[in-house]
Amino acid sequence: MNASGEVIVDARSRSRRLIGWFALFCGLFCLVCYPPILGAGSLSDAQWWVFAIMWSPGIAALLARLVVQRNLHGMGWRPAWRMVTLAWAIPLALCLLVYGSVWLSGLGGFDPSNIPGDVPVAGRIALLATLGVLWSLTRAAGEELGWRGLLLPELSKLMTPARAAVISAIVWALYHYPAILLTDYNSEAPRAYALLMFTLDVFAVSFLMAWLRLRSGSFWPAAMLHASHNLFVQVIFDQSTVNGPLTPYITTEFGAGLTAAYGLLAFWLWRRWPPKPASSS
Repeated sequence: MNASGEVIVDARSRSRRLIGWFALFCGLFCLVCYPPILGAGSLSDAQWWVFAIMWSPGIAALLARLVVQRNLHGMGWRPAWRMVTLAWAIPLALCLLVYGSVWLSGLGGFDPSNIPGDVPVAGRIALLATLGVLWSLTRAAGEELGWRGLLLPELSKLMTPARAAVISAIVWALYHYPAILLTDYNSEAPRAYALLMFTLDVFAVSFLMAWLRLRSGSFWPAAMLHASHNLFVQVIFDQSTVNGPLTPYITTEFGAGLTAAYGLLAFWLWRRWPPKPASSS
């Protein structure tokens, strides 16, 4: 085998070892963090454990890098500010489309008084959309260091970007299932429906995040999209919506509206600007 072939084989072997160590560490951390969360039965009653489990993929990724390559290269540390800005705006735009359609059609009511904060509603929204997103980023970055900082780019060195996105989506969905099935992390829709829609939503968002990660070379746009999504959906738009009989089937992370919106956007971006596999550097 020539030198070039040896380098390729070595790089693929390193990716496999990175993924293996990452899976081991992440699984161990989840085994430690999930029991207190499931015992509480409510995410709000186990907030520090929720913070810990959201950082489990990130810490696992950092440890895997240190074990295999003795450094933290390859995580995608460069900010890529234009993509970060785009990632902040995407959930806001899609929420306005989905929730706005629900409010205007009468399928759900609009009441922003439930948005948390002690200042006028406009001020609350402004603060949440800026400082609130940054606070959300302190948790979302933990997950994204794992899913898009290590898992996705290393998978994309072993297979096509689309297959890498599918596998990362499966792992990401399974990571959430215990909370969805055994805590209050769900919606007013039937749990089977909520689980199905959440799974489809994760697949759609995973393709969108894969596009952001592979196009930018940075994990920060994916982290920002994750943080922005959590803030806008859970804290602003869900809290501003008065549910009707059909509302839970359309809105929230467990409804069809955002799933369809994210899926269509991801499909359009992949068709127009296909992502390239991650480099081996």
